Amino acid sequence: MGHRGEDIGRTLLTCLEEWGINNVMTITIDNSISNNKEIKFLMKKLPNLYDRGKQLHVRCMTHILNLIVNDGFDEHQSSIKCMQKAVRYIRNSTHWIQRFKECMKELNVESKKFLCNDSSTQWNSTYELLKNAEELAKVFGKFEVKVRYRPLNMRY
Repeated sequence: MGHRGEDIGRTLLTCLEEWGINNVMTITIDNSISNNKEIKFLMKKLPNLYDRGKQLHVRCMTHILNLIVNDGFDEHQSSIKCMQKAVRYIRNSTHWIQRFKECMKELNVESKKFLCNDSSTQWNSTYELLKNAEELAKVFGKFEVKVRYRPLNMRY
């Protein structure tokens, strides 16, 4: 089955029937076009919709928040991409992880969280990535000197 709206709606309708759910007031989903088609399909198929289905599609607030915050990140994309690249570089090798930890120890830097990757669907993970990068800025500088790695000429 594809991710077409009608296919998703049909699958959801089957689940509702199997679970014995007869009355549906709202469905919370994100704003993709396929979801709009899903809602239109369900409005035709579901009996007893509250307010004739006008309230059926509730937009997912976390999805909306993620879109808003990611728009705000747009002007900082070069810095974010730089940190993502540096974190991926270090985390992809146990050797580089060890070297980074050595730099932390030499500088007496403690961090509750080590280098974390972010996710495009979770704005707070990008925030955590940047927060950790700020905490570990001196460590990144020492790591660069020690291993002669300079990802995209990072500025701290």
